[in-house]
Amino acid sequence: MNRKILLMILLIPCALLCAQSYFYVYYSDGRTVQYDSETADSINFISSKNEMGVVKSGDTIARFTAVNLDSVSVYAPESVVERCSADMYEQVTIGEQTWMAENYRCAMYDTESEAYRAGIYTVTAYSQDEDAFAPYFMQSRTEDPTAYGYYYNWAAAVGVADGKSQTTEFSGHRQGICPNGWHLPSESDWNALRNFIEVTDHQGENTAGVHLKSTDGWRGTKEHIDSYGFAALPAGGYTNGVKVGYVGYKADMWTSLTDAENEAYAMNLSYDANALNSGKINKSDGRSVRCIKTQLPPPTTGEADRKEGTGTVKVKWVQLWENGPKFAEYNVGATSVGDYGGYYCWGSTLDQDHNTWYWTGTEDIQYGDYDTAKNLWGNNWQMPTKEDLDNLINPDNCDITEYFEDSKYGDKNGILFTGKGDYAENSVFFPAAGMFFRAGVAYADSYGLYWSSTSEGNDELSYGLGFYLGLQSVSTSNRDGGMSVRAILKE
Repeated sequence: MNRKILLMILLIPCALLCAQSYFYVYYSDGRTVQYDSETADSINFISSKNEMGVVKSGDTIARFTAVNLDSVSVYAPESVVERCSADMYEQVTIGEQTWMAENYRCAMYDTESEAYRAGIYTVTAYSQDEDAFAPYFMQSRTEDPTAYGYYYNWAAAVGVADGKSQTTEFSGHRQGICPNGWHLPSESDWNALRNFIEVTDHQGENTAGVHLKSTDGWRGTKEHIDSYGFAALPAGGYTNGVKVGYVGYKADMWTSLTDAENEAYAMNLSYDANALNSGKINKSDGRSVRCIKTQLPPPTTGEADRKEGTGTVKVKWVQLWENGPKFAEYNVGATSVGDYGGYYCWGSTLDQDHNTWYWTGTEDIQYGDYDTAKNLWGNNWQMPTKEDLDNLINPDNCDITEYFEDSKYGDKNGILFTGKGDYAENSVFFPAAGMFFRAGVAYADSYGLYWSSTSEGNDELSYGLGFYLGLQSVSTSNRDGGMSVRAILKE
């Protein structure tokens, strides 16, 4: 096709061009990339840059240098189609990890990848003229590329312009060639997979390979039973881009971990071994890629409904340490940060201005019939346990700062608990509300006294948090005393 005519066609929206809801971009080196109406809206040509862009909802999701293209068609090709969307791959969950159950085969970096943001949009097919440490891929011409996927050198797998210059470990997940929402597994990702199989799932030491290898394709007499559906194929690999070798004998899958200028780590399965091992491989060699789904950390702040009259209102919650409870930002009975809120006998739902009844059972009351937070705020909330309050005043978990009549907290005295590390941006204020005991409120603006849901084991005493003049402790109090309640989110 005349290239000028082709580029005029590229301006037409896919909705008009793609009667079958698919279109295919053909490379001059024989590769094909598939898009559908879920993936892209239109394709555009930028003459000033000699580029073609694939567009979805106004965002360019892929770029091609026009001189590398051969044609664009709406018809299904006979050749192997590149699959650049995670939805096109079989997936398997093993333990808490989700993996692709096929080797990756795409030569485009996705829009959120480090490479794309650095201006590297595609991976070049290898030729003898290529720099051995520039990103490139190889496609087997003798084996089935649908099954074996592409072979990437390490630079292509991790998405850097020069693999040799990358000699330090990446911080966090490295998306690399993997699609958005997935990443190239680190060595610790692979180790977690092996540990789940061999230890958590009790398959036995050095047996991960038995359970990860596909049931077909492997030479030798070692077991390969694919217990989890991971289907690791013996794809072998390329050495210096020359030719594929060791098909049927081994599978090498890149990690994001570099060793030195010339070498990086890959995980290895071999026809004559039962284990999953890690080893160093030359960065210029072509090896397989298995992508792992990126698990985003759970939010550490948020909102939840609480009861308010006949309706509900939103209350912010804050988490201060890993796996810790999510504390409401203000007290039960209050409406804003710094408000004292109500004073409750243990197990009561009425402010002590109107009631002196308390629960006399010996058991704990968290999320039960006598949980003050649950009964007053609804099923999203509960009272903290003694352990929750012990952890709150543990200096390993929180920094503790006393505040005196600070306008940020309603001009009230109290304590600010601030998380550490990943939680250092999170804090929650406990006002020194004092307590209500028979005649009225005492020690306001001096003492803070907060109930837990934990019984001392008798019918008179339960545990609570107390603080005064820089001292904090969790100890027992008489249940007939009116104290504050700080709710935590029920999960």
